[in-house]
Amino acid sequence: MRGARWERAATAAVVCAAVMAGCGQTAPAAMPQAKASPVPTSSPTATGAAAPLPTADSTPTPIPPLLVAETSNGTATTISLVDLDGHTVASTKLDRHSFAGSATGGPGGAYWTDGHELHVLDRNGTVSDAGPLPSEWFRVGPDGSAAYSVVTPIAGSSTGAVRDQLFRLQDGATHLLAERISDPGHPTSDAPQAAWSYEAMAWNRAGLVIARVPLGGCGCGPFGMQTVHGYTGVVDVDTGVATPMTDDRSCPLSGVADDGTGVCFHTPTIPTSKDEGRGVDEVRIIRGGSVVQHFDMSKQNAAGDAVFSPDATQLAYATVAAGSECGSWQEQTALHVLDLQQGTAKVVGAAGLEPLAWLPDGRLLAKQSIESGGSVALRAVVLDVAAGTATTITTLTDMQADIAVSFSG
Repeated sequence: MRGARWERAATAAVVCAAVMAGCGQTAPAAMPQAKASPVPTSSPTATGAAAPLPTADSTPTPIPPLLVAETSNGTATTISLVDLDGHTVASTKLDRHSFAGSATGGPGGAYWTDGHELHVLDRNGTVSDAGPLPSEWFRVGPDGSAAYSVVTPIAGSSTGAVRDQLFRLQDGATHLLAERISDPGHPTSDAPQAAWSYEAMAWNRAGLVIARVPLGGCGCGPFGMQTVHGYTGVVDVDTGVATPMTDDRSCPLSGVADDGTGVCFHTPTIPTSKDEGRGVDEVRIIRGGSVVQHFDMSKQNAAGDAVFSPDATQLAYATVAAGSECGSWQEQTALHVLDLQQGTAKVVGAAGLEPLAWLPDGRLLAKQSIESGGSVALRAVVLDVAAGTATTITTLTDMQADIAVSFSG
């Protein structure tokens, strides 16, 4: 990706009533479970000197986060806020027939969409409406605003061109951040060759981290939609100007620190059903659109769910045997912590762990998929990285469950 500006900025409020579509925005169909395989525990090896990374500016001690727990029994969905002692501080129950998608965390508590409206559950148990949001998939920023995308087919296009729009819902008003035409007949170097859509990935000091992801053709293998985050950048939400981060589909962006440092896991060949067993060969640390560090991997694993520590000197991520399929890979993951200054890594905790967020005291929040009575349960844990020990916060055993993090509320 080259050039200083990808998108056309717009600041006027708009009314959005377009059809939303996107790769991975429909839950994949259930697949037969793969046979469990041992979890490789090899650590990356530093290539060359690993230069120390700059530390983030000192900030006031944040409010301890709350977990956003979502469970469904097929007819109703319960969304709860849970503190680090495992106590439910607030919850609400939704009709499963009207609620779709997933709840996520933000500064106000738990966020979700229902009936094309954004709703918020705060720690006092109050549910409020935050404004119109015609998408099940969005990302909440530190000020409580939400970014989402809309895709509209171009009438009469013989190549399947679509109009991609990126929006921000702020204080109840909708603003257009960026707009582009995605035309498979005229592909560009900063996006997939197929028709694509925006995906809001994360927020940091510079703005909104976005990916351009291909429409349709999604699977349910290890780390899901992270595998298509090859074309990424960060959008200044005040100007609409975007700065490139990655333009390599073989190294999808997995995580971004608050200071803008990113990480991608490079796979020599894009995994397909014919390429099972081909895993990550390098962890690459990115700053300013350039690779500043890289660490060798064994090629035995797929990797994802990367989370930087607040000072961007440690990286937590999960791996699973390359070639793992749908249904059982979550129970087989290994959680690693990589010291970016020393170039050393270690496996922390038991199998089935995936990192969620770092706590100010250096501990790590994670979720763990475990076998429970012939089915899979989801457990929220706090990991002491130095000691390698885990403390369970809560366990979710309903038919469908997920865990996110709310950083204040």
